[in-house]
Amino acid sequence: MKATNDLDAIELLSNCLLGLGRLARDLPVAEFLLHGARLAVETIGCQSVWWGLAFETKSGKAFDILQADFIGLPESLVKDWRRIATIDPFVQEMMQSLGQVKRVLIDEDRIKSVPVLTEFAERYGIRHVMGMCLDEEATGQSFFMVMYRGSAGPGFSDQEAMMFRHLMKHIVQLWYFSLQNELGRNSIKDILRVALARPDGQLLYAGPEFCEVIQAKWPQWDGITLPAVLVDHFSQLPCTVRLAGASIELFAHGDQIQLCAVRRGDPAQKLSPREQRAAYLFASGLTYKEIARQLLLSPATVRTYLRNAYVHLGVSNKVQLSNSLQSKSSS
Repeated sequence: MKATNDLDAIELLSNCLLGLGRLARDLPVAEFLLHGARLAVETIGCQSVWWGLAFETKSGKAFDILQADFIGLPESLVKDWRRIATIDPFVQEMMQSLGQVKRVLIDEDRIKSVPVLTEFAERYGIRHVMGMCLDEEATGQSFFMVMYRGSAGPGFSDQEAMMFRHLMKHIVQLWYFSLQNELGRNSIKDILRVALARPDGQLLYAGPEFCEVIQAKWPQWDGITLPAVLVDHFSQLPCTVRLAGASIELFAHGDQIQLCAVRRGDPAQKLSPREQRAAYLFASGLTYKEIARQLLLSPATVRTYLRNAYVHLGVSNKVQLSNSLQSKSSS
């Protein structure tokens, strides 16, 4: 169903949000994102969509992804996307404008002037693109979703962009709440170091600390499927895989596999002066970019500092961070 006016759009959006609530109640977290994305596709209308977790690399010049999934697209898209991410202006705008819907027409001069981008679009039958990234404060990761339409379809309208923005916010919040319930843990420290995977090894979620441990051992890890060594241990659950300086604990969790990274001999660290400064600036209302400019750091480093502050202080949002810092300064 396509909305023909604002009242139709509000009604359509309302019905979709109600549908998302039912999905979050009735489905396990492993299935929620796929069904939520299908509902968004039906509501807005597009030929294909993909979504996942993204993070900025330490250099601050590129982006990488984790936990990608698709509707109407092959898995080869991820590998191809990685090759163009650093030169695609649309990708840069989306990742640097968190919470804002971005749209682009492949025929625009800024896209056509880069042959590899037009080749990518032709390979996957793309002409119209709409995407958005939402930041997850506690983990420092960003959830993204990108919709595509081919040459036969119209461009994404302002009305559709509005609906997409609200749908994304609800999908991400409901997914994160479901994830916390699924893992059965209340501490943000646990969310950062655990992962949830399907029996075939495909990731459903991976916290940043878990990723750091895996990438240290397997630098070429693709971020989508667990390394084969870990998957081979799925038949021996529960078990522990020991790595240099860390270990991975594996055990069955319903129909999924839960993994937890444990660093050996790594006691909880106190905030460094720069971490503390970044935390105070963030709590006072500055953005990642503003903090980075003020402290002469990359946005990626600021994200890491803030994540460490969240973990050390045991908080999960900006309000809790501010209250905790005020409490420490007054004590």
